[in-house]
Amino acid sequence: MRDRYIPYMNWVDIKDKIDSGINTIVLPMGATEQHGRHAPLGTDSFIALEMSVRIARIINALVAPTLTIGYSPQHMSFSGSMTLSVDTFRRLVSEMVESLMKHGLKKFVFLNAHGGNSSPTDITAKDLKHKYEEDIQLMVVDMIGIQNSPELKEKVEKELGEKLSDPWGAHAGEQESSAVMFFDEELVDKDRVSNPFVPEEYLNISRDPDVHTIIFNLSKYTETGTWGDASNASAKQGDLFYKYLSHKLAEKINLGWEKT
Repeated sequence: MRDRYIPYMNWVDIKDKIDSGINTIVLPMGATEQHGRHAPLGTDSFIALEMSVRIARIINALVAPTLTIGYSPQHMSFSGSMTLSVDTFRRLVSEMVESLMKHGLKKFVFLNAHGGNSSPTDITAKDLKHKYEEDIQLMVVDMIGIQNSPELKEKVEKELGEKLSDPWGAHAGEQESSAVMFFDEELVDKDRVSNPFVPEEYLNISRDPDVHTIIFNLSKYTETGTWGDASNASAKQGDLFYKYLSHKLAEKINLGWEKT
């Protein structure tokens, strides 16, 4: 990780990378919010960082400090969860980008691993593009859709040699818990995994793409804060999740830059 993640690097290493022609940087966007009784509050941040580093190695980029607190008001009824306001989120990300631009970085990949960050991230990227125009290129990678894709699930099942739970990509379910276990198995307490549960009412009214209800008290719909089944989560499964998703996202990133 030291070869890409700038908090682990010294300024000479970073300057050498930029002087060698690297002008792209990935910004991992996570959160500090509850992930059930068994998984850590930093789940999304750990996932964002590991995925960003893997992608950076493929596309030859650097990785910025992880945004470890995101926009998470829906989780504030669970102890320890934290949230930024939209204005603070936008200002923090914008000033990170503006600082990095001064060092010669021009292409920015916002890699978002938390659903609540989606709207603030998109608005921030558009504001920055409007402000700096041709001096900057911006790409938003929102992992939620592809995390839940049948294609990704099938690939992991095939190499793993076993069936995954459904829904696999649920909040603090098998996928996210496995991704954290790859990072550090001790961060997931398998003895505290909740019984399989899906908050259908919450998902139906808050995730409808046509008419959705704004809900900021998730505890009314799920007592533990989670949905899915994390009982079969494993570090091996987490490694496959990162492997397949990082290559798929890197492919999309390489094809997605605007013409210059």
